[in-house]
Amino acid sequence: MDIVTLQLILKAGKLSLDAIQKEGMAKQLNILIQKNDQLISREIKAAYEALDDALITSNIKTREIRLNFCEENLLKNTNLDPGLTTGGFSNKYWMALAHNGLAFVCTLREDSNLAAKHLIKIYECNPRLAREKLLPELYIQLFQPKCKNVFDWHEKELKSINESNFVPMDALVKTGAVAIAIGSIVAGFSLSLNTRNGFSSSQNSFAGSRIIQGGFKISEELWKNSNNIESFRRDARNKLHQQLENKLDERCQEIARSLLSE
Repeated sequence: MDIVTLQLILKAGKLSLDAIQKEGMAKQLNILIQKNDQLISREIKAAYEALDDALITSNIKTREIRLNFCEENLLKNTNLDPGLTTGGFSNKYWMALAHNGLAFVCTLREDSNLAAKHLIKIYECNPRLAREKLLPELYIQLFQPKCKNVFDWHEKELKSINESNFVPMDALVKTGAVAIAIGSIVAGFSLSLNTRNGFSSSQNSFAGSRIIQGGFKISEELWKNSNNIESFRRDARNKLHQQLENKLDERCQEIARSLLSE
């Protein structure tokens, strides 16, 4: 990766890492993993505790021993099966935490290139955790500007939802189910009665069709005369937000993989 991008990654990453350091590495991790007691979480927690020790010791040899211990425990957890879960968390979550700690180790050892790669790896493993908790500054400065197409798409879809006056068919069916059912029953009764009174089948079909159409019309009025339109918009906005988050995850992973391949 070019020197400008590298400096940007390190600068943004340092802000996030400093924020974690201020709270204490192990303390911050405890918040993230809560009371999880799996082997993986114990190894990662032990690694973060070693980082805390390395930060406060003035003995160079002790510092390096603690960093080596930390590195060993974290490296083994960077190649977990991403499709599995451990302790109720996706392995992508644990892998991201491992790379986060390794980025800190490399920073302390002044290995800028490797530190930057671990920071980007966090976004490849778990982009949502990275942008929301671990590396928000890096997201703002590097990833977010490259997500313009995603935000443009979201703005267009949101505008469509807010301006839409159409009534979705599934909502009509739900809201007017009773009206339509009544219309169908009446239609059937009317057809039977009309047949006995000598009406033709085509006349009966037309009459039945008109009654059922009337049921749909009643259902539409029920829909429009309630708060269902705004309720539908609210649900649609919530779904759109989830789609936005998913698209941002995908886009951040694409960016991360591109940076790692340079």
